[in-house]
Parts: sequence; C-alpha cells; structure tokens
Amino acid sequence: GVEKSQDVTVDSNGDFTSTCQQEMKVSKLKFKPPTMIKTQFTRVMRHSL
Repeated sequence: GVEKSQDVTVDSNGDFTSTCQQEMKVSKLKFKPPTMIKTQFTRVMRHSL
C-alpha cells in the first residue's frame, strides 16, 4: 500500500496533488455550515465583541 502511493506521487505528482486538493475542497463543502447558521454565528460573534 505505502509503496504504491509513493509510486503515484513520484510518477504523476501534479495529478496526485490536484486530486488531494479536490478532496480537500469536497470535505470543506461537506462540513461547511448553511449560510443561515453562518450569518447567525457571525451576528453572535459580533454581538459578543
């Protein structure tokens, strides 16, 4: 398993990196709160400040 992933990184570094970045974007979208919650949270933060 480790050897194979190393080969992928060495052989096609650009593809491997772009895939990682895509996965990061997807996970960020998954865990991103809805805009309503986001604005409420921002209001609370501003209010406490």
